[in-house]
Amino acid sequence: MGSLTRWSCRVNATKALKLGYHQIKKTLEQISNDVEEKPCVRCEAEGLMERLKQLETGVYNVFWNGLLQ
Repeated sequence: MGSLTRWSCRVNATKALKLGYHQIKKTLEQISNDVEEKPCVRCEAEGLMERLKQLETGVYNVFWNGLLQ
């Protein structure tokens, strides 16, 4: 049962990233530009945003989302 739950979580995560990509990216941009946020939070948001922009992230997401569905 635990293994099935882990795969179910992965399916949900890849699907959420695929469907919410633009909103996630927009939110990370807002956080990274918000001077009210702590520097470490802004830096982490910027790092995540850069990872999202990489081609391999998109390819992996489409691949895994298709495979797990």
